[in-house]
Amino acid sequence: MATKEEDKVKQKSRTIFHVLDLAGASDYVRRLRQHCTLIHDVHATVMINMKKYSSIHTFESTSEGTTTPGLNSDIDTMMCFRMFPVYENSEDAKHHMTQMRSPGNLQEGENTHHIVMLVDDHTPVGFSKLEFVKNTNLQLPFILEQDSYGKTVLDNICIVEALTGDERNGPAATILKRPGYTDIDHIPSFHCKTWPAVADEFFTRNRMFEFPGQNIRAEFGNLGIFFVPTGHGDSQEKHLQWRLSFSLQERKIMLNLNETQHKCYVLLKMTKEDFVKPNVSGKSLTSYQCKTSMFFEMENSPDSFWIPENLIYCYINCLKRLRGWIQNGFVPSYFMPDVNIWKGDMTVQNKVVKVLEDVLESPLDTLMQLRCDKVGSLLNDMVDYNLDEADVPDNDFSTDLTQADRALQLAVHALHYCFIVETVEIAGKLISENRGNVDANITHREKLIEMLNDKDSLCDQTLQSNTVVNQAVDYLVPFIYTSLGSHLIVKGIQESSDIFKNQGLGYLKRGLESDFLAGKVKFAAVLFALRMYEEAAELLENLHESLERDIITQCMCGKAEDDHPPTFIINKILVYKILSMKPLPSEILRHNTSTCALFLPDELPILPKELQYELICEEASERLPVVAVDSKVLRYYLLYRIHEKLGNKHQMKVSLAFLGGTMGYDPKLCHLDTANNLMGCIFREMGETTGALECFVKSLKKNSKRTVAIWHILITCFDSYIKLGLDKAYMQSS
Repeated sequence: MATKEEDKVKQKSRTIFHVLDLAGASDYVRRLRQHCTLIHDVHATVMINMKKYSSIHTFESTSEGTTTPGLNSDIDTMMCFRMFPVYENSEDAKHHMTQMRSPGNLQEGENTHHIVMLVDDHTPVGFSKLEFVKNTNLQLPFILEQDSYGKTVLDNICIVEALTGDERNGPAATILKRPGYTDIDHIPSFHCKTWPAVADEFFTRNRMFEFPGQNIRAEFGNLGIFFVPTGHGDSQEKHLQWRLSFSLQERKIMLNLNETQHKCYVLLKMTKEDFVKPNVSGKSLTSYQCKTSMFFEMENSPDSFWIPENLIYCYINCLKRLRGWIQNGFVPSYFMPDVNIWKGDMTVQNKVVKVLEDVLESPLDTLMQLRCDKVGSLLNDMVDYNLDEADVPDNDFSTDLTQADRALQLAVHALHYCFIVETVEIAGKLISENRGNVDANITHREKLIEMLNDKDSLCDQTLQSNTVVNQAVDYLVPFIYTSLGSHLIVKGIQESSDIFKNQGLGYLKRGLESDFLAGKVKFAAVLFALRMYEEAAELLENLHESLERDIITQCMCGKAEDDHPPTFIINKILVYKILSMKPLPSEILRHNTSTCALFLPDELPILPKELQYELICEEASERLPVVAVDSKVLRYYLLYRIHEKLGNKHQMKVSLAFLGGTMGYDPKLCHLDTANNLMGCIFREMGETTGALECFVKSLKKNSKRTVAIWHILITCFDSYIKLGLDKAYMQSS
């Protein structure tokens, strides 16, 4: 039977559990961070690795979702050089080379150079030298040296020094924090596909409880390991040594934590930041050491212990384990316990132990002093008022709650916004690549789709699961479908081929869900070019009229740097929708994002006349020959032209009014120079010379580097001069 003190601790555990939700450590925010980071790694790898030479992997807090707005944890990004595979021994390498040389496996021009792990008497446990085996004449991007045994091995220093950054941090080049951003550690690495024998103890050790689960451990061997460029500090050959990194396995465990385990780790990190870091300088307690203590605690306690009402007990047990390790000056690596991951000297060691002892002396009081994300203030108020999550008074407590809620809103909006920006920019780079002509662009896009649909290859290349790879591909493929479809339509127009036109329409339909608007307006532009006016009108008029209410407007062509301030605009309606419905970014992209519509030079036949001017002037300049227009602007402009063709004068006026209203009152529009040119052309046709010139001048002021507005001004003035001359001649003849 529980004592009163135990009941009190369990009650406060539940309170802290809820406070951490308010502070940005909720399960939704955690899963959102994980999703965004893992998908981004696949996208980034696709961009840099069209020939399977490299891959990108983000680890630690960002990919694990174990950070909060207040913690603002660093981003650890690993670039793996996949063109040089690592093998544990020569026999493994020889076996793989034999497979590569079998018919159909060795790609044309592919070299068989590789790396073999090399461990000798000068190499401490947890480290390895990398012996380079060069089977062809190859210009290497790094330095080879002879070790003390005469072996040709890789130097680790030159690779880190080749990276750009503000400072060096172990094996990483670090870009330091800017306002509103986090530190980014760029870590070069090599990858071995197999689990090394030196770490077999992990699979054979006696575990009191089944952690990690057998199904998770079964995947570890297939993930392989990384080698990062850092040697043992006390070794004479540290410049030739590479540390074994089990980051993939570590991340696998962290992705499968339950909510209590996740929040326990967040509390440990907050304790480190608020109590250890301010009192201990130099190399001290790290997040990885906190994580390691939790892993060993999870091995020695049942799953039933890790529940919300035991959160404080879980936290205390981890701190006790850390204190014992640091007192002895040895913190074991979780995957190779013979490796000491403690780096502090005796002075630091004593200071950290003293801080941990103070925390353990009164852990509840310590938690109420946490400054990070106002956890302590929120906890104090909730305890003082004996509150639960559904009972918040209207008094001073609401100030802390409001500030915490505001920070959470900003963080969640930023997560969605930044992910959408990155995804859209990558999609834009893929579809704006111009191979010179229609046939080449069609072939390129077909190959892109084929590559993205080769899920097995992408899983192997990115070291991600099928689920993550499928989700990542689903973000990008609709944009490519739209681009391929429009190019097939152009080919069908040029060759008067219904076959190509029908194929193009099929791909355009598959690209309708690329985002909320761009795929649809580009489809409508194609229908307009094919004189399918009723179909185009139906497609555009079925969209919501109030597009500006909860839509993120995002440029995808990289040509709108001056259109937006460096900070993003908070859309309150969208924020509340996100917090209440908890969607994935894919839903925000498809239902709440409007990207610009892109047109390449060979898409000239499907462009309305005024946008053809834009493209021709772009080709004549030194800029990238791509026409981009805000999808909301293009929607109303197309509706105006469609109703003009159909003779619907009233609908023409309505479309023009919406176009003007959107340009005048939507602060999020991109490519305002193009929008003003389109509006100016309409005014010129209507005989509104003054209005037309005002639009063209606005366009010129918005982007003085483009010549389109100048040409429109000259054409407008010339038309006015001719009209004035004709009117004068008519008056004289009368």
